[in-house]
Amino acid sequence: MTILTPGGNYVITVEDRAQLTAAYTTYKNDITAYHANYALLMSQPGGNTKAIPGLLGNAINLYKSDSNNVMKPIVPGSDGNVAEFNCNPGSVE
Repeated sequence: MTILTPGGNYVITVEDRAQLTAAYTTYKNDITAYHANYALLMSQPGGNTKAIPGLLGNAINLYKSDSNNVMKPIVPGSDGNVAEFNCNPGSVE
């Protein structure tokens, strides 16, 4: 999936379909709570870059384009914060 925003362009790919299915089940079981959690994550530093990995974790790979339009992986840390992960573009699978 490609997402174009004024704040940057993103690409999301599925890493673990079972985890993504589990996240969808969590969403379906309590949509209101899921939306509240999303809103909370969006209100924190990192906003939309933090919210999606915060909700979906390792189920997805998230990439954001830099100023040269080169996609870089966004990696959630154990503390919930996210950071761009610089790597050799040839190493991204």
